[in-house]
Amino acid sequence: MNINQIFLLATFSLWAACSGNAKQPQPVDTNSGKEVATNADNKFPKTERIDVVDMLHGVEIRDSYQWLENVEDPKVQSWMTIQDEYTRKNSPNFPNASN
Repeated sequence: MNINQIFLLATFSLWAACSGNAKQPQPVDTNSGKEVATNADNKFPKTERIDVVDMLHGVEIRDSYQWLENVEDPKVQSWMTIQDEYTRKNSPNFPNASN
């Protein structure tokens, strides 16, 4: 075997080993030892980013989520409602969670 064949064989072997549908490890409740259901689709509510740069003692402070600090803003209240609904929908899957 020459070096090219060895490289090709190694590349194919690595690809084959990594392309399987291995089951992802499931989180486990440390108290009961039982697996905990998770949000498998990972479709968490989106949060808008608005770039804001403040100057504090000559240092630039970047905060893309500063807009969330104004809890009186209807846009922020809507965001909180969406986050709360998502959490309540998924919290039965969390151990020791109460709604």
